[in-house]
Amino acid sequence: MLRSVIKSITTTTTINGKCRHCYQFDETVEQLVSASPLLAKEQYIKRRDRVCAQLHCSICKDRGVKLENERWYDHVPKLVETSCEGKITILGNQQVQIDRTVRNNKLDIIICDNVNRTCVLIDFAILGTECD
Repeated sequence: MLRSVIKSITTTTTINGKCRHCYQFDETVEQLVSASPLLAKEQYIKRRDRVCAQLHCSICKDRGVKLENERWYDHVPKLVETSCEGKITILGNQQVQIDRTVRNNKLDIIICDNVNRTCVLIDFAILGTECD
């Protein structure tokens, strides 16, 4: 049980409501899921990469790209995936070349329609529900 919940429903003052990982913030579900500085170094990146792999797999299936693993949890996105007919190219984790310098110009997924000569740029973030 979360320390902040235990502290709020009991009258004992010996329970510290601070996070047991970082000891800085109140331990809440929101704090553990998206705001813990210790978990941010590794766990949040792994979670984001898994969501990206699931999205990449779904897009590839939808656009007719042949995959080695049909299950999203086994899917490892390649840098370049092409549909069987060559009509669609899906790029993963690629930088976009533009005429000026942009610090964070690495997009998660780029879907290129080679027939219509259009691209869809996808960049996403996993946010918590509570904003400070």
